[in-house]
Amino acid sequence: MELNPLSDAMKIKDLDDITEYISSVIKKPLIIENKNFELISYSSKYAYHFDTSQQKTILSKKCPLFIIDRLKKDGIFRQLEKYPDPIRINPIEELGLYQRIVVSAKHQNQILGYIWVQETDMILNEEELLFLKDISNHVGALLYKRFEDKNSNQNTKEKIMFEMLNQDYNEEEILKFTKTSDISLPTRFTVVVFSAHDREELEEMKPILNKEFLKAKPEVVVLNENNQIIAIIGTEKEQSYYTYDKARMLIRNVRDLLSEDYRKKLLIGMGNEYTYLGQLRKSYVEALEVIQSTEFVDRNDHEVPIENKDLGIYRYISTIHERNIQERYENDMISTLQKYDEKNNTSLIRTLEIYLKNNCKLKKTAEALFIHPNTMNYRLKQIIELTSIDFDNFYIKCQLYIDLLLLKKNKPKINS
Repeated sequence: MELNPLSDAMKIKDLDDITEYISSVIKKPLIIENKNFELISYSSKYAYHFDTSQQKTILSKKCPLFIIDRLKKDGIFRQLEKYPDPIRINPIEELGLYQRIVVSAKHQNQILGYIWVQETDMILNEEELLFLKDISNHVGALLYKRFEDKNSNQNTKEKIMFEMLNQDYNEEEILKFTKTSDISLPTRFTVVVFSAHDREELEEMKPILNKEFLKAKPEVVVLNENNQIIAIIGTEKEQSYYTYDKARMLIRNVRDLLSEDYRKKLLIGMGNEYTYLGQLRKSYVEALEVIQSTEFVDRNDHEVPIENKDLGIYRYISTIHERNIQERYENDMISTLQKYDEKNNTSLIRTLEIYLKNNCKLKKTAEALFIHPNTMNYRLKQIIELTSIDFDNFYIKCQLYIDLLLLKKNKPKINS
């Protein structure tokens, strides 16, 4: 290690700079997340050394939910709440996790975030672990300052809703505070998240988004967080699905105004409607789950549902993907069709996907592919002859569709 790295680190007041500095001292890939597991910064020097799970975090700007759930189940976060020392996490191959060190970043004895260090070749020594422990409180203070600076210009209602999004609150505490502060919060709400792969792309779309938000006020509260724009559609009306329908309308209006290019770049996730203020965060997390599913399969044809309740198989697609990698699984029927398409310049794979998507209805599939039903029937016969797929077997059809979804997934790319 360098001479007195802690003293030099304590002088750094920027989170991106402190991330790069810590990474250079310990010579390991490093990520800093806030307490909600949202990406704050990562060490660009080691970008190509990150494992699959951290690549997903960088791409979606948030740690995947299935990884958080697994680490919670293993008691990692309970340990971080009790002890200030860094914790070593053993590899979890099925989740794409290499061995890593995690330490909580605290301020005034409250966890504000986490520092994740991937142990690639050599494990950290005692001196390096002590450095991480000592610098963690400074990182916590920087996270606290960032949070305060970000919300200093927001009014009280927005501040309360922002805090409710980022941690679980007791309903009685919320109502008591709003009553004494004379603040009116919605009794029915739905959360919509607008995001993009690149922050600059989202900035370009903001004028159009803000125009629609302005039209929807006062029923929409808008919050900005990293590369996300969070729209909370709320009302005090008792009409069921009122905010849900309003959210759908908002999304439709935004997409109608955007160019085709922007529509492909904009990621949209919509949570469910709730009438319990303590569940505001739940609606937000549901919206994020949609965003993460879209990011994972990297599809630009809007086939991933926007509404959380319609996610279906997409909810589990990343877990299935990791299992397939672990077992080196390959669908022989799909491989056969791929080779045939490449050799004969045909599109049997695409035909199979659309056929399955349309519940194996020949006429509907032909219309979707803009081909004659006789052509569709001929392609279907080719597929059956080449693979012997039994389209009367529900389980085989499910497996085929899942494998076709994963076939279209692009490998994560991270710019250094």
